[in-house]
Amino acid sequence: MSDTDPTPAELMLSLRRSSPEEVEEMRRIGRQPGACGLDAKENFVFVREDGRREIRAHKLPRSG
Repeated sequence: MSDTDPTPAELMLSLRRSSPEEVEEMRRIGRQPGACGLDAKENFVFVREDGRREIRAHKLPRSG
């Protein structure tokens, strides 16, 4: 490993942060019919053919 190589911690941190280009690509994919994922409230959503989002499952409460 040279002085310019990232440390393992730096590498892991960089993998957790998406570039602006990656974020835009994820948004583009997420708008396509058939896409699914979590919304801001952590509900599982599905993108319908007409572009509307349909909640398929609500966020489960955390057990304590």
